[in-house]
Amino acid sequence: MVFDGIQIHGAHGYLLSQFMNPLFNKRKDSYGGDISGRSKFLLEVYDKIREGVGNDYLISVKLNCEDFVDGGATEKEMLWVCKELSKRNIDLIEVSGGSVISRKNEGVIRVGIKNINDEGYFQSFAEKISKLINTPISTVGGIRTYEKVLSVFENTNIQFVSLARPLLCEPNLINEWESGNYTKAFCKSCNGCLNPKGSRCILKK
Repeated sequence: MVFDGIQIHGAHGYLLSQFMNPLFNKRKDSYGGDISGRSKFLLEVYDKIREGVGNDYLISVKLNCEDFVDGGATEKEMLWVCKELSKRNIDLIEVSGGSVISRKNEGVIRVGIKNINDEGYFQSFAEKISKLINTPISTVGGIRTYEKVLSVFENTNIQFVSLARPLLCEPNLINEWESGNYTKAFCKSCNGCLNPKGSRCILKK
């Protein structure tokens, strides 16, 4: 199997994300302290991968815009990380946010997406960083309508939109939109797809 690119998961409270979160990272060596130390692990992981695959292979990273928890990594700190990755010529940064310990309905998996105004809840940070660096940016988070996707492309510098839960529900959704059927994604953001036995939509077989 041949892959066109890879993504480093540096978000959502997984290991690389924990290193950048001062609530978890209490190290006293060069991998702790301020954000330059706490992000050192992530940057070194990227550097080693780039060394292994060369400059022509696509490497992206998923990052929190912030941790949405008191004492966690801040927006200012994550802007710094994005700039450092851009200096290293990373190909794409996907902007997400939060983890399971985030404040209620401020984490990565949110409910209550009722209309287009509720969609794209990490978009503001994605817009901000897209104006500061040349690296392509992708926004993710509760995007359910073609209208929202179109709005992102027409009104911001963001170059990509990412979908997750809607594609578990409707794997053919993008093809439907491309064909001219702009029906809103069926996904209800119920989060029933988060099953330890395997991710799947519980609303549609």
